[in-house]
Amino acid sequence: MGPFPHDLFHFTTSPSAVVLSDTHCYHIVDYIVDSGGIIPIASDFYRGVTKAMLAKDTYHAIVRQALINIIRELIQHYAQFKPARGSVETEIIFDESNDHYELIHNGWNGIYRIHGSILHIDIRNGKVWIQHDGAEDGIASELVAAGIPREHIALAFKPPEARPLTDYAVA
Repeated sequence: MGPFPHDLFHFTTSPSAVVLSDTHCYHIVDYIVDSGGIIPIASDFYRGVTKAMLAKDTYHAIVRQALINIIRELIQHYAQFKPARGSVETEIIFDESNDHYELIHNGWNGIYRIHGSILHIDIRNGKVWIQHDGAEDGIASELVAAGIPREHIALAFKPPEARPLTDYAVA
């Protein structure tokens, strides 16, 4: 069934979101609030739509889009910070067809070539895989704060044998 089972529809109410009770959709909003956190959505929901009417594929598409939106927002935030030295550009790479999202620096600092990943995040099987984390405090905690459950975030930059020792997904 995957990491986002259809039976996770335990939606609640928040000041900015009223999406689903146990059975019905009540309001068109920008967020789904479920037991795993707040998930932004880009789809329209209409009054009278029941949980049963939402196909599993539709739910997975909504969750995928929510992950993309959160990742996009975080990468755009970090792209605002420019290197202090050299002639270095910040490049954002969003490859939604392959679920690959990256922030890189590219340029020169004097005679030294600068080219490298600052953040590299992929979505694989409904989970967020942090391939490289060059954020000062770590991007994983920001993803959690944005509403992505820890069990849906894999620290891919850690060796597979070390991942069970973290509070995040193993794979």
